Amino acid sequence: MWGSKCGIVFVILATSGSLAAGRDALVAAELLNQAGLKSVWQVQLPINAGEKLENLYVFEGYLYAMTSRNFFFCIDRSTGSVRSMMQMATPGLPIRPPIHFENKSVFLIGQELKFFNPVTGVIERVVRLKQLSGNYGGIARNSKNVYVCGADSRLYVFNAEKGVMTFMASADNDSVIYSVIASDTTAWFGTRAGNIIAMRADSAERIWQYNLTGSMVVPPAMDGEFIYAAGLDTKMVKIRSDDGQEAWKKPFFVGDKVEKPLTIGKTCVYVYAAGSGLYAVNKDSGIAAWNLPKGYAVLAENQSLAYVYVKPGVLMVMDNALGKEQVSINIAAISLFACNMTDSSLYLANSEGQIQAAAIKGSESVSVK
Repeated sequence: MWGSKCGIVFVILATSGSLAAGRDALVAAELLNQAGLKSVWQVQLPINAGEKLENLYVFEGYLYAMTSRNFFFCIDRSTGSVRSMMQMATPGLPIRPPIHFENKSVFLIGQELKFFNPVTGVIERVVRLKQLSGNYGGIARNSKNVYVCGADSRLYVFNAEKGVMTFMASADNDSVIYSVIASDTTAWFGTRAGNIIAMRADSAERIWQYNLTGSMVVPPAMDGEFIYAAGLDTKMVKIRSDDGQEAWKKPFFVGDKVEKPLTIGKTCVYVYAAGSGLYAVNKDSGIAAWNLPKGYAVLAENQSLAYVYVKPGVLMVMDNALGKEQVSINIAAISLFACNMTDSSLYLANSEGQIQAAAIKGSESVSVK
């Protein structure tokens, strides 16, 4: 289970409180204090020479960390302790971002689905999708099925327990399917041509289709009864998931091609484009609350405040209600971060495997579910 790092597991050090906020912290205590934050813990993961920390994902009470060599760490978000670590896949083999269902995470690796339980810290089962020759993009699942975007412009649907293919679906224009969302009654998939198509969850029967005016490379994002989508035509739309009708009076014009996934917050949807920076767009009105030309990503929210990474190394606190900057601090040592819309905790890291957790002052620590 511990892979090639079993001999150096003892070097994983987590510090909390004042020690984590000391001179060796990624972001110093006095800087965090200016932004109303406090350091909760810091951990140094055992990263081998030539290996880099590449991805961070938040799931319930856990932080997942993945390296450039596909080594995986599951970290307790409340304490910073490493609950488990393993070689998730052969180095160089692509791993899709995990999806989560019923307190477990699913990783798609080649033709295999690996079901990981963060509570026990183990891969509970592996399901081989024999009919899948390759995958192009996202995956989704509901209580019965797993939906996989195939490399042949088809959406493959498998029984989640046995991995047996039940049916396939495609777009009328045979465009590449790269993104999928699923509930127990409906599945929605997105194509490169800019189509968003709703179908029955248990058959390829189409319910509705919405067409953007241009192609699309980022996955549509579900938020309650609505779907947000943005394309290379520089527009972002909000549509109703039940009938595909637009929910805003008009699309929001981002100002450049949207090529980075959307982030859904409490009152705003955050959209980034290289030529126009980061926008916070009010979900009800479809009007921008603010725009940061050098803004890149939102890290977390606390009530009306959004914590934003601004290039080349600044953490800026924006007030979504007022549309104004509240404070900014230098986080030049940070090269990696998690997007956490679960609560108001921030996870900052460098490529060498050092991770620091910061929380809003006065807030309760994260508890593992």
